Amino acid sequence: MSSTTDASTGRAQISERTLRTDRWWLPPLLNVAGLGLWVVYATVRAFMQAFYFTNDQNYSYLTPFYSPCFSVGCYPEASHFGQFLPDWWWLPYAAITLPFLLLFRLTCYYYRKAYYRAFWLSPPACAVAEPHKKYTGETRFPLLGQNLHRYFFYIAALISLMGL
Repeated sequence: MSSTTDASTGRAQISERTLRTDRWWLPPLLNVAGLGLWVVYATVRAFMQAFYFTNDQNYSYLTPFYSPCFSVGCYPEASHFGQFLPDWWWLPYAAITLPFLLLFRLTCYYYRKAYYRAFWLSPPACAVAEPHKKYTGETRFPLLGQNLHRYFFYIAALISLMGL
């Protein structure tokens, strides 16, 4: 009987598809569902263009999905840098900054384990055969985009400083 591990390959070599008898696929499935629902929610909120600003006597608050607000449809109090974007329903009020903030979140190191396993099955789980022929890490699409995280961070930090 040969060993199931080979030091030269780095991963367990098993002939079966999986040695696990539990529902190992459930956590990745829940991650896909949860992150997918968040994307739907975020998209709806970004395009609602309502309920994003409060100007109370005690405080004023502009939600991050609309910060800073550049559209002519924004409340003037929420537009510290001017209102130069047209007010079209398909163009979010923070159309210039929102993509960078979302890309920063999407490439966040904290979430990588969750969505690597959930979306790309890399690795799918312990004691489950690797579905990919070869591990390439973040050197090929789609994981290559993870290397842009630091640049999205720099831009997100500048955007956050604008809100101070």
